[in-house]
Amino acid sequence: MRVFGLLALLVTSISISSAEVVYDFSGWSFGSRVQFQITSPTLITSFERFHASELDYCTGCYPGSDAFAVTIHPSTANGDWLGYASAAYGPQNPSFAYFPTGTFSTPGMYTYEGSTLSITATPEPSFSIALAIFATVLVVWRSSKRITG
Repeated sequence: MRVFGLLALLVTSISISSAEVVYDFSGWSFGSRVQFQITSPTLITSFERFHASELDYCTGCYPGSDAFAVTIHPSTANGDWLGYASAAYGPQNPSFAYFPTGTFSTPGMYTYEGSTLSITATPEPSFSIALAIFATVLVVWRSSKRITG
């Protein structure tokens, strides 16, 4: 019984955090297709701006270094929003996609008027390792109980 208590403590003390979070967006800007991907070390919970060179990839985005290609603004009075500048119209005429409050900090698939945002969080390897250790200890413990009687 003591082993189960110890293992329960181990499992509850392990938190599932993210090693990285991928934001994948596909939308429209004045009739032109815009697609980009951002990889962040954590979920985005505050105002962030990205130049095109900071994105994993960007199709149809404003390529200049003089202005931001993508702006992410979570938790505003109107919910979460994402602004993006297309190559065709530049930063003077950005397009916007609006999502419910909390979207940028919650993995999932979201849509807004023909735009799609996918947020994927990858668990840290340490969680997988801890889970494997837990399973191994459990198997060894059960095997030793059978041998000793």
